Amino acid sequence: MYLKLITALLIVDVVAIPVGEGNTKSLDSHIEGDGPQELPYIDVTMDVNDDRLDNVKKQIENMGSWWVHLQDRLYSPIASSVNAQSKAISSLIDTGINSRLRKNSFLKQSESYYVAIGGSRKNLPEILAKNVVGSNGHYHIVYLPNISEEDKMEIHTLAAKASGSRMVFQQFFQMEPGFSPVMAYAVVNYTDPLNLHEQKQELEAMQELKIETITKYLQKLVAFGTRSALESNRDTVEKFLVETFENLGFLVCKQPVDIRGMSKAYNVIALAPGSLSDGKYVTIGAHYDSRPFSGTAPGAEDNGSGAAALLAIAEAYSKSKLRTKKTIVFAAFTGEEEGLLGSTAFVKASNNWGEMCGEQVDSQLLELTAMKATTSGAIIMDEVGWKSDKFEEHTVTLETRPFSGDVLKHLAHSSSIHNGDGLKILHSMNPFGSDHMPFLDSQQQAVLTINGDDERYPYYHTKEDTIDHVDFSLVHKIAKMNLAASYRLAQS
Repeated sequence: MYLKLITALLIVDVVAIPVGEGNTKSLDSHIEGDGPQELPYIDVTMDVNDDRLDNVKKQIENMGSWWVHLQDRLYSPIASSVNAQSKAISSLIDTGINSRLRKNSFLKQSESYYVAIGGSRKNLPEILAKNVVGSNGHYHIVYLPNISEEDKMEIHTLAAKASGSRMVFQQFFQMEPGFSPVMAYAVVNYTDPLNLHEQKQELEAMQELKIETITKYLQKLVAFGTRSALESNRDTVEKFLVETFENLGFLVCKQPVDIRGMSKAYNVIALAPGSLSDGKYVTIGAHYDSRPFSGTAPGAEDNGSGAAALLAIAEAYSKSKLRTKKTIVFAAFTGEEEGLLGSTAFVKASNNWGEMCGEQVDSQLLELTAMKATTSGAIIMDEVGWKSDKFEEHTVTLETRPFSGDVLKHLAHSSSIHNGDGLKILHSMNPFGSDHMPFLDSQQQAVLTINGDDERYPYYHTKEDTIDHVDFSLVHKIAKMNLAASYRLAQS
């Protein structure tokens, strides 16, 4: 999947708020017309809940300027005036900044700043790359004081559409003061849809979701050597997925996906029909293809971890005999790495199972195809098995858009029940680069679940993406969250 910036507000408690290295340029040297200068930033090495961080932000705002929070950096034109040694909130900001604010209006105004998302600075279009004034991961602050509407339109045309690599430029928009790509998430106003009997059933299913099962499936997936949609062994991988779902008792079909004219691969779709006959369904999805496109491509983290979790969740549903009101769809997508091809094909056909599955139907599935299917939400897993040493605790980011609030709430509440404080929840409303995008672009509720700090995974898209880099306890926690959330969505 795309490497993505998971903006984590750091959890290391410190006494002072140090200014980041390399950002000590004089404020007066950043003058409009002189060309872009690097924005100063504060190195945020404090807990997300530390009141000092909020106070620094408020102090900056009270002085009439603005801030942007990118991971462990708090950018602001007046960041260099923060007193790095002060412990007293009242004296964090240099009182001499007032005269400079009056002298230089750009210290207060943010209208000339934009955000570019995706890839490193060198992967941005030239007009953006040469005007970057701040970066962290795949988020970039760009200073464009005189950009025309025509230039903006041209930049938008350069953004990748439906790309399967987070290493390419994908989004461009005007920066809003206070922009924070990823933030901590807490559930408010949650209504539990389960009765006592259903809560017991959920717990029974959870007992069947085991680390050993996840390990078993990931070992089988990486044993193929590669799962690239362009390699000749793709039929063998598809057969394994079909047989696995069939042996678990699900209705299975293969949806053909054209891999840009180079080959034909298949999504493997397994269905557990719900008790209601209204056509509503919940999707649990993960792509099973891997990179590099040729040669050895074990893809243990990207995305064997997500595919193994998908199979383990399906097995837990099967062994616990968990029954739902809405139909559950387990979707193993192909062609994600070539540009979200499998999930795009799935979304296009997902209101008609007959079109999707063709002749691969039996009497039960025919009953489903007689009605127009409508989605109640999708939970996508991509890169769910790597723990960054940047975090002391297991961390997951839930990435979506604001209209997916129902799915978000079910996920976060499910984790609190089944993981307690063992899984830190972050969320982002700036989605890109994985199989949630076709759902979101079609205005369907969908949330990507991905391990925190994923963009820093050092073996991304290489043959070194091996099973020894996977933290199975983290995969297990994310899988438990997703199993419970899918069940709650299906009962709502």
